[in-house]
Amino acid sequence: NTKFGDIDLSITAFKALLQEDHVALGIGDFDWKEVSCPWQKPLHLIFQGSHDWYAKVIVANHVNRIATVEISNDGGSSWELMERGEDNGFVKGSYGGETKAFKITDIYGSEIIMNNIDMVTNGNNIVDGSENFPACGLTTSTQDLNTLDYVTAFPNPANSSITFVGIEDVEKMEIVSVNGQVVASKNFQTSTAQISLDISQLAPGLYVAKMTGENNTGVVTFVKK
Repeated sequence: NTKFGDIDLSITAFKALLQEDHVALGIGDFDWKEVSCPWQKPLHLIFQGSHDWYAKVIVANHVNRIATVEISNDGGSSWELMERGEDNGFVKGSYGGETKAFKITDIYGSEIIMNNIDMVTNGNNIVDGSENFPACGLTTSTQDLNTLDYVTAFPNPANSSITFVGIEDVEKMEIVSVNGQVVASKNFQTSTAQISLDISQLAPGLYVAKMTGENNTGVVTFVKK
């Protein structure tokens, strides 16, 4: 394994990077930097089983990692966050309108908007964009990205439970009401990618999930119905 991100390497790759005995060392430490994918072609959207009331889209050909995908049925006047699935597809159901727009945001905050996509015609098609994100050059092993800025929660609003995704670096989470009262908290002894919390006993209203990591913090707001 490697120290940053707990990446599992093959024996050949481990020896090439660290020039150490992988059995004796166990976990390796090396400097790294995040780089963009090398292509310059525009990104595109892969639609799967979509129609005027349901959308599933996979963002492909992007040069940087994707943080969020949002959808609009009013030409971009308002946006709804799509839920990221286990296959990295983004889903939104019960959301009417034959023509949709999509806002794709990378982990550095750059946005690309694709407008006027006919969800009936393109329900299972690939739709090409006209641009890609600026190449990154911001993240290194000594200048880590604040990953807690990219935690997402769904469904939102929620009734009885809510799921937080992208919480690998979270060590503690507190649920805080609009009055500043901590109504729930959880400490994480081991790293996990996502967690579902029971919020059935919370009063309806707006809440903030405050997250603390070893060297970073983040917040996510959600509504309890």
